[in-house]
Amino acid sequence: EFAESVGKACASRPAPVAPFQVEMVGSGWFPEQGPPRILWIGVEEGEDGLRRLFRHLEDILAGLGIKGERRRFSPHLTLGRVRERGGRIQRRDLEPFRARRWGRFLVQDYQLMESRLATGGARYSVVKRFPLGCMGGS
Repeated sequence: EFAESVGKACASRPAPVAPFQVEMVGSGWFPEQGPPRILWIGVEEGEDGLRRLFRHLEDILAGLGIKGERRRFSPHLTLGRVRERGGRIQRRDLEPFRARRWGRFLVQDYQLMESRLATGGARYSVVKRFPLGCMGGS
């Protein structure tokens, strides 16, 4: 199974990244023109740790024959996607959140997730956790 192969590869190559703080600041949407379809929150502090973790995971996946992302890595938190059937979010309603400080948290691990499509949307579950800066996963 693919997830098992990824899990084994991640467990055998611990991330060379110590736990780090991330501060979430600002927000935006994609696409820039037209109705917003994807809402996101930006990262102010912790970009370096996220980039190092991203590169580490790209190396692991490349070893499994998975090609890397062509787009430049841009750390952010996706809040959600807007369904056209459910109405439209207006840009003017989002503007007050552009510069908001959302808070900070400590990144101590990363997780291998599984998504299963269901009638009400995707269902996500944690397959395995991998602590930063040490061996193994649970």
